[in-house]
Amino acid sequence: MLDPKLIRDNPEKIIEMLKARAVDFPFEQLIKSDKERRELIIKTDELRKKKNDISLEIAKKKKSSQDATELIQQMQLVSEDLHKLEETQIKTEEAYTRLSLTLPNLIHESVPIGKDHTTNKEIRKWGKTPSFDFKVRDHIDLMQSLDLVDLERAAKIAGARFYFLKNQLVRLNQSLIQFALDFLSEKS
Repeated sequence: MLDPKLIRDNPEKIIEMLKARAVDFPFEQLIKSDKERRELIIKTDELRKKKNDISLEIAKKKKSSQDATELIQQMQLVSEDLHKLEETQIKTEEAYTRLSLTLPNLIHESVPIGKDHTTNKEIRKWGKTPSFDFKVRDHIDLMQSLDLVDLERAAKIAGARFYFLKNQLVRLNQSLIQFALDFLSEKS
């Protein structure tokens, strides 16, 4: 989450970053909800102060045996207004937080700006890149072809990027866990 002060003080920098990342983000809505949020904080603080002042006046009147019904009614009205304002403030705060949490981080100045990975530059290379006489497959393709994972069922249950182990991969996983436990128990 970016610092709200940075968003308020330097919106041009955020807008440039969003353009560089090619992200469609409702930045104006974020600025608007931040402004509303800050205004509501001020208003609720003022109403709380007013409520406290009225409370002190009521206490003074009761102490001197004077009638305080008008002040009590006034305090009830202020309390109702404060309650409504606090509810609005909570909703505005939630909307602001939801939006600000989806705002991407700033890009470091060393990062090349472009539409895709083709604009990336190679800084250094280590070792020799192997070449194969067959089509190289990633681990997901290999596990699916060997019937070792169930991605579809996991996606339905837990969401994207989750997996369920199947068949011999379950046994391998459990064996590795048992090996680690045995190894650690021998060390202690």
